[in-house]
Amino acid sequence: MKQIILVATLLFSCITYAQDENLVFHFQVQKNFLTSDYDLVLGENVTMWKEVSDPKQSEFNPTYIPDEDYKRKVLFKNLKSKEVFSEYDVLGAHFFVNDSLHKMAWTLMDNETEKVLGYDCKKAKTTFHGREYEVFYTDDIAISNGPWKFGGLPGMILKVVAKSDKEIYKMECYSIKKQKKETEEEFTNYLKKNKKKKFQTWDEFVKDFNSFLDRYIKGLKSEVEADGDSGFTLHFSVDNHLEIFSEKVQTDGVLLEF
Repeated sequence: MKQIILVATLLFSCITYAQDENLVFHFQVQKNFLTSDYDLVLGENVTMWKEVSDPKQSEFNPTYIPDEDYKRKVLFKNLKSKEVFSEYDVLGAHFFVNDSLHKMAWTLMDNETEKVLGYDCKKAKTTFHGREYEVFYTDDIAISNGPWKFGGLPGMILKVVAKSDKEIYKMECYSIKKQKKETEEEFTNYLKKNKKKKFQTWDEFVKDFNSFLDRYIKGLKSEVEADGDSGFTLHFSVDNHLEIFSEKVQTDGVLLEF
């Protein structure tokens, strides 16, 4: 009887503790020559992926100039409605996207393993929004979730690497803690703050951005022609995004001749 009471007491304590605090996974994220820290906060119905430090330049990119108006990234996963809410700042324009959760077809490669933060992790791979990714997940943490938009595997994803010859994208968990975080409250406040914004599906965003890009290029040409300048070229590209939403400007960039 004492053993039963003890087990029941411990179980009640664990449940109470779990209700009061959230599991928080601390990640370091590398996007080419920039690194920053993110927190993955697990709530009962809402997961929050939040940038908690400004991007820092790598020693290989000493010319990087921080943006004084930089806005730290945040993303929400609504586990009930199976939706993802995210934002994109590109070429001075701001886009809001509401997409389906975990739209990823995984190939499991359980024979390939790696230790991450002391956990035995299995490998899986997927292609998502134009990039091929390899991830490492552990079923020792039996939660089907992960950093950013990742999830849908039989365990927590602790490491992500994009397979690319030209760019470097990497996410790796370096610490796990329990903290009090109001994910549902933050999500509600986020929706209230942006209630007048237009949230698009991923496909709508891709179409809208490429229309915006055409107008952007046309505006640049008109501005240069109005100034009467000629005899030079202008090249610009969009970097440091995990997804490909415009092959035109995200691969080789756009070259304009005047």
